[in-house]
Amino acid sequence: MADLRMDTDIVAGGREEDKGDQLLPYDLLLEIFSYLPAKMILQLQLLSRPFRRLAADRNFRLLQSQRNLAASGVIIFDPFDGKLDLFLLNHAAGFPPFLVPFLEVVLDVAHLLVSSRGLLFYRHRVGNNFLVVNPACNDTRMIPAPPEGFCPMLYKGLAVKFLDDDDHLKCKYQLVHLRTTSASSSLYQLCLYDSAVGEWIVDDRQVDLGTPYLKMSNLVVFKGSIFIASSFSSRVAAIDTSTRLVDFLQMPDSVSPGDRIKVAVWDEASGERSWLCLVHYNNRSGKFTLWRWLKGSIWVKFSEVVVGRRCGNKMYGFTLCDGGTMNGMLLIFDNTNQAYSYSFKLQQFTELETKTGIYCLRFLAYSNSLQPC
Repeated sequence: MADLRMDTDIVAGGREEDKGDQLLPYDLLLEIFSYLPAKMILQLQLLSRPFRRLAADRNFRLLQSQRNLAASGVIIFDPFDGKLDLFLLNHAAGFPPFLVPFLEVVLDVAHLLVSSRGLLFYRHRVGNNFLVVNPACNDTRMIPAPPEGFCPMLYKGLAVKFLDDDDHLKCKYQLVHLRTTSASSSLYQLCLYDSAVGEWIVDDRQVDLGTPYLKMSNLVVFKGSIFIASSFSSRVAAIDTSTRLVDFLQMPDSVSPGDRIKVAVWDEASGERSWLCLVHYNNRSGKFTLWRWLKGSIWVKFSEVVVGRRCGNKMYGFTLCDGGTMNGMLLIFDNTNQAYSYSFKLQQFTELETKTGIYCLRFLAYSNSLQPC
């Protein structure tokens, strides 16, 4: 087993009586320091050779990203004109330095699609190749475009699934995209990209999702199925990734045509609770209702949040994210010109200060981590 010689100002706090070197097993250091936020590790590497070695170790970066899954903050942006802002949720985790100017430069040439574990996934405006970026480490990876076909993705239509079950020390993930067969067709093809293999797989089988007007920005991968919600048709479709069978989940009686719905995964950092969640907003009552799906059964209501009197009834974008141990799960949403977060754990609202001044917001939860691309 390799050893890493740590300076006394790190291991022993720099006390005079502890002068000298102390040896710690390198694997033990990986384990201990992987719980630190990326912000602290990147600061410490400027002061210490051992931390520079840690920050460059791929296994350490994977462990650190898996133990820092809660959102550091929220990226607030308008997918049409590229205006964006940031809201910090966890000051200890922070944002990478110069994140806003970095995002502004990339958004000039690519569409921001999704954020997961500190990685930002873009699609180039020209050529349709994908770009994966970790702004904290200044890492990038180019992914080729899916095979040719009618594919009107632009700034939406991608889901990411990390594969940790078999080997947590390998950076493996899948990209999932549903490709339409024509502009007015309800038939879709499933496209999967495996980062370990480095290529797209397009299934020749077509799945009928009942409408061509699906909100592709709301793709969710959960326990072997792909879920996608449509406010237009008030339905949630589930596609089994193995059999390609499609199941339409019966909606709660309170969901009416024209109501806003989204699917999400309720997944707290503690790992104690993880389930598929339906987020339903009723414009008439100004109320969010959250439902848990019991597989093969029904939606069970587990939370309600009335926001109309506080925030106004007209709602645009909303999303769920893990706000960490202190905040618990958060509902992020906006009305006409103001964004808010609501902590289910603390049962309190927070105004998100934003300079965008726009009316059609998208929210992406961002985790500041060392995750390799």
